[in-house]
Amino acid sequence: YRPLREAPRASAAITGLTVTSDGNEVRALSIQAFADTGIDNSGTLSLTDSILSGNSVSVTDAPGGAIYNSGTLTVTKSTISRNSAYFGGGVYNDSGTLTVTSSTICGNSADYYGGGICNLTGSLTLTNSTMSGNTASSGGAIFQMEGSVTISCSTVSGNMGTGAFGGVFSSYIGLITLTNSIVSRNTAPVHVDMFGPLTSESGFNLIGLDPHFVRDPDPGPDMTWGTEDDDYGDLRLTALSPAVDLGNNSALPPGLTTDLDGNSMDRLVAGCS
Repeated sequence: YRPLREAPRASAAITGLTVTSDGNEVRALSIQAFADTGIDNSGTLSLTDSILSGNSVSVTDAPGGAIYNSGTLTVTKSTISRNSAYFGGGVYNDSGTLTVTSSTICGNSADYYGGGICNLTGSLTLTNSTMSGNTASSGGAIFQMEGSVTISCSTVSGNMGTGAFGGVFSSYIGLITLTNSIVSRNTAPVHVDMFGPLTSESGFNLIGLDPHFVRDPDPGPDMTWGTEDDDYGDLRLTALSPAVDLGNNSALPPGLTTDLDGNSMDRLVAGCS
């Protein structure tokens, strides 16, 4: 099929969209003449209650399995899963503004950087969301170069960096602000969960410790994420979790009143899982 392509200076809001190739490669418009992808946004686009699954790129070194964003993109209450690319298996954010809220990014893969999201020079805000089962050579969940990443009330767990950086990677010229979040139980030969400097606004996080989820993410008997036996886990916290009451309500983003289960945020929180 032909993918959605949002032109510069255009604006669109979409609800209930499903973009999937059912495991086959997507036939797509070119992105800077070298990539296929599910959605190419260089305008202003809002996706709500949508699913982007099973999309891939075929051109060597091409980015953005599900989404290539160089504009302003808002993703809300949506799922980005089992997409693949050389860079940014789920989403490649190239100098754009990307906001992901109350969404799940799982089971995506990249040959090189950013299994879930590769943030090149743009701005990424991840709120009240889960990233699990994403894989890449570096930055299983998130890989960022020169932009800024803000993660709040989110859980990053069960992601894999086959070379390094299983969870979140940022270069020293990038910025990461992390609040009320869990980054744990990721895997990599080195720098398992977090790598990169955190801003002074960061705090109230659980990093690298066992969060005592109800059920940990597991790639299944084949030990490979992105296959049919994947188990993204039950990332709710048990009573034994050190993340219980670790969060700070004053650090909640404006307008965020419920977690992914629809439970009230009128309590100390961590992970919002």
